[in-house]
Amino acid sequence: PLVASGGAPLLLRAGRRHKRLGRRRLAKEVASMAEAELFTDPEERTFLYILYVQQITLAPEFVHLANTNAVCRWYADSSNHCSAPFVLSAAEPVDARYLAFLVISADASGKRSRDVTMTLSAVDGADHLAVAFLNLQSFSEGQDFKEDKVKLETEAGVIGWADLCTASQIRWSHTVPVQATDEAYFPDPAMDEQARDLYKYILPDQPLPVEGEDAVAAQDADAGAAEEEAARRAAEAELARKQKEEQEAAAKAEAARAAAAAEEEKKRKEAAEAEAKEKDRQQREREEQEAKERQKHQEAEEEEARSRRRREEDEERARQSRMDDEGARQREREERRREERERERREEERREEDRRRERERDRDREHERDTSWGGGGGGRREAEAARDYERDRDLQRARERTRWEQDRERLRQEARREREREVAERE
Repeated sequence: PLVASGGAPLLLRAGRRHKRLGRRRLAKEVASMAEAELFTDPEERTFLYILYVQQITLAPEFVHLANTNAVCRWYADSSNHCSAPFVLSAAEPVDARYLAFLVISADASGKRSRDVTMTLSAVDGADHLAVAFLNLQSFSEGQDFKEDKVKLETEAGVIGWADLCTASQIRWSHTVPVQATDEAYFPDPAMDEQARDLYKYILPDQPLPVEGEDAVAAQDADAGAAEEEAARRAAEAELARKQKEEQEAAAKAEAARAAAAAEEEKKRKEAAEAEAKEKDRQQREREEQEAKERQKHQEAEEEEARSRRRREEDEERARQSRMDDEGARQREREERRREERERERREEERREEDRRRERERDRDREHERDTSWGGGGGGRREAEAARDYERDRDLQRARERTRWEQDRERLRQEARREREREVAERE
């Protein structure tokens, strides 16, 4: 037999946790088969895929599915295969230990492309809890295990993950020739020697599926096992044809639900993006309006400041003009007062000069009179006249000094009142 090797974790014993090992082979050499005839596809394009679901892990958002009885089911072309029931758990991953085999033939170019579907379903099969749409191109095309973590999705999102190990080897048989097949199918390990050998090697502590025990006994007792296998395949094909419409409808419905969910999610995202854009636009408009209002307010404040400065400048010019006018009027008043005092002084001097001249004329007349009389009292009268003159002159000077002091005091008081008025105007 052909020998395949793998490096993915394998279950060693029942009840023990999975352990990563080094490279392991999917099949070991069987001494009893060494001399047997081996049939393969003459075109070497028919392969058997090993599909091993080790564990199922629930997402934290779907803990409400804990303690639910469920099964894993594979769909390929018109065939399907179901696992034994298990109970979902939220505390830890569930050991599904679901091993299935799939036989397909590559196309003429050797490309192994085939859509397959894995579902997590209720035990009665009435409803799918989750689905994963896959393609054989993502599986291992060699005898080494490839490990993937497959998302189990619904319209509500990812409800969990399945730890899937895949490998493949050339399809072989010791009893019947291997022919290429257009339809993929799931061989029964109880009836198919290649699947049985691999099943016993991968899960040595787990018995073959119950439905295959009688078939194995019949194969061991009956040399015509190949004919029974052919009949079984024909029955499976007949059953598959009957189930094809239901399977396609279910797959289409699931695809439609997934497409509807995707479309709904797309619409929701578009609506959210449109709402976000509208909010951004409204926010920009508010910011622009606030900026315009702030600018308008600032311009109004600047205009008010300019108007205030203009008013202050006008008031200052008016006050300065008033001060200048008042100063001019004050200077004019002072000038008039000086002129008036000068006129008074000149008038007083003129009157004093007239009085002096009058006194001199009086003295001259008295002197002439005294001289004409020839009296001896002339010297005495001259002395008295001189004293009178000196007395009048001193009196005149005293009056002038008093008047000058009065004028100076009046000017001082007027200057003080003018300063007080200017201070009041400034305040």
